[in-house]
Amino acid sequence: MDAMERITGLVEEVIYYNDENGYGVIALETSDDYVNVAGNLPMIAEGESIIAYGKWVEHPKFGTQFQCEYYEPHFEQDTASIYKFLSSGFIRGVGPATAKKIVDKFQEETLEIIEKYPERLSEISGISLPKAMDIHRDYMKKIEVQNVVSYFMKFGLSPTIAVKVYNTLGSGAIKLCNQNPYIICEKVEKIGFLTVDKIAEEMGIPKNSMERLKSGVIYLMYQVAYNGHTCFPKEELVTEAKTLLDVGETEVENTLSLLLMEGRLINVKKEDIIFYSLPHFYLAESYIAARLQILKQSKCENLSNKLNIDDLCDVSLSEEQKEAITEALKQKVFIITGGPGTGKTTVIKSLLTAFDALNKKVILAAPTGRAAKRISEVTGKNAKTIHRLLEVTHSGGDRPQFERNEQNPLRCDVVIVDEMSMTDSLLFESFLRAFTEKTRIIMVGDCDQLPPVGAGNVLKDMIASGVIPTISFHQIFRQENTSRIVENAHRILNFEEPLYNEENSDFFFVGSPNGEDTVATVCDLVENRLPNFLNISPDKIQVLTPMRKSVLGSVALNNALKQTLNPVRKNQPQKSANGYVFSKFDRVMQTKNDYDIEWETEDGYRGQGIYNGDMGVITDIDLENKEMTILFDEDKIVCYDFMKLENLELSYAVTVHKSQGSEFDAVVIPLVYGYPQLMTQNLLYTAVTRAKTFVCIVGRKSCVTGMIHNNTEQKRHTNLTEFLLEAEEVPF
Repeated sequence: MDAMERITGLVEEVIYYNDENGYGVIALETSDDYVNVAGNLPMIAEGESIIAYGKWVEHPKFGTQFQCEYYEPHFEQDTASIYKFLSSGFIRGVGPATAKKIVDKFQEETLEIIEKYPERLSEISGISLPKAMDIHRDYMKKIEVQNVVSYFMKFGLSPTIAVKVYNTLGSGAIKLCNQNPYIICEKVEKIGFLTVDKIAEEMGIPKNSMERLKSGVIYLMYQVAYNGHTCFPKEELVTEAKTLLDVGETEVENTLSLLLMEGRLINVKKEDIIFYSLPHFYLAESYIAARLQILKQSKCENLSNKLNIDDLCDVSLSEEQKEAITEALKQKVFIITGGPGTGKTTVIKSLLTAFDALNKKVILAAPTGRAAKRISEVTGKNAKTIHRLLEVTHSGGDRPQFERNEQNPLRCDVVIVDEMSMTDSLLFESFLRAFTEKTRIIMVGDCDQLPPVGAGNVLKDMIASGVIPTISFHQIFRQENTSRIVENAHRILNFEEPLYNEENSDFFFVGSPNGEDTVATVCDLVENRLPNFLNISPDKIQVLTPMRKSVLGSVALNNALKQTLNPVRKNQPQKSANGYVFSKFDRVMQTKNDYDIEWETEDGYRGQGIYNGDMGVITDIDLENKEMTILFDEDKIVCYDFMKLENLELSYAVTVHKSQGSEFDAVVIPLVYGYPQLMTQNLLYTAVTRAKTFVCIVGRKSCVTGMIHNNTEQKRHTNLTEFLLEAEEVPF
């Protein structure tokens, strides 16, 4: 980088600051004068002493000012400066009064005390030892974040992205980057290889560096997993690696060989095609196959002859349902699959009654909080998410750790998992590790829905193998009160047009010619027309869209719906992040698993973990302490530090993928155009089946028709089916 000038001084005033991009304008008191400094000033606070690096420029309106490229904290300060710094709100929980007490007590040693001897803060009246340690931790974290943000801004990364790096890699981010900058694109989600490649180039790392080549291939494999694959064909991987790395085939082949030797990749041959896997996916699918085979071959008591199946339910059961119950009472591992209205829930309720009559301990689980809540409501039995069931703990990395495993298994006779189609390979591996061979496993799901968000396709792979006993339901029961939702869902699977706009129907189509008109129609439907027609509040209506980007993507729709339903009001606390302006009462969604975040219920129950797809409502925004409080799933109260907002979005509109496992009173689906890879039959089917009482499609009928006939679901490359077939041949 070119040589830069530097100036040192005290931040007298923050004149302007943009949270989103870190751009600021400050008045800096130097030893000679007051100077206006503008530029990259992330997380700047009044009272800080800094060294700013950049150059002098002549602004046409404001005259001479220093254009800052990046800055570093500089801690040679007098007591007045330290007081101003502490009272600025930089440290959570320290306001002017507390700052004065601390500075009066420790004078020029204040910052050293906070950093190295924080327990001494408890010598001050009103500061307990726990609060003293909180002050220390928050101070150290903010300084660490500032250092990381300043470091990466030198390479052109925005403060938002730099904070994401810190949240993933911690205080060692700078050291790790200096050792190997490519670790960033391997470990930090949504930071691309090309972005990091520019950093590496500035650091002088050559194009043919083996670390660069290896990291590029591993990055591609993580992108493959992000798209749902647990393995990938060698030929396609080599082609993509050549393009990404701008090297020849020989270099890529050598890199693959080295990664195999190091154990960072594993290959397997299937039908004369070589596939590569990241080790954790390969081992997960290997374990699932072996474990299921062991369970299948283990001793299993036939319970079907110990009770009368006709007595299990207060409604008459079909022959399919009776067969499913009989087999579930016989088998150690069993799958029940079928679409909406085919009686899966009735079978689950009947099985719960049966196992209760047989004095068998049953655990009921589902992959997500909303799915667990739904199955709890319809069965009357408490269900837990798989994460909560397995007792997730601090991850210590990018994968969760669970208290429940082979050494500490869950003790029960039966476990029933609903919405099995949402369970990915890594989660199902952990799930199987938590039960002994004595536990009977019953899996229920709809194999026609979208595959899981995570890598793998467990339910479909198990069914495709033919190894696990399975029954598929086809008879439709739920068509009471002229409901068309269930019927239309099955019509979609049968390549038939839905039945729209009948009198007293619950399935409507509203024509709209283009994206802009559709956005306006959707907002009107959610705010006025549907609440009046259905006699419900707007928060009971969920907009589902196939895509994230474009005029009809979730981002644009969310901003439009927020402006309609909950516009920002004057003097109301607000926080900008991720392209949104958040305010009180906004509906929000977590977009990535956070295994460590803590929550508490109103009755004092504590837990941890907020997961991808969890929805909530903002109940408070505290600008002074830089915190946002959110109520998730109507019972979990979570306090978010502003630095942890990168995985939070508005949720007035969500993608269909994010809605899996959820049910909403009414659903609005805008369909005008989209990429063919997205606009598929099973996406439309999944969207329609999220509605309990009402569906309204807005857009073009030609788009709906195209989706109905586009059943070319993108193939997921996985190993599980083959591993199950191989395990079938091995006696355990």
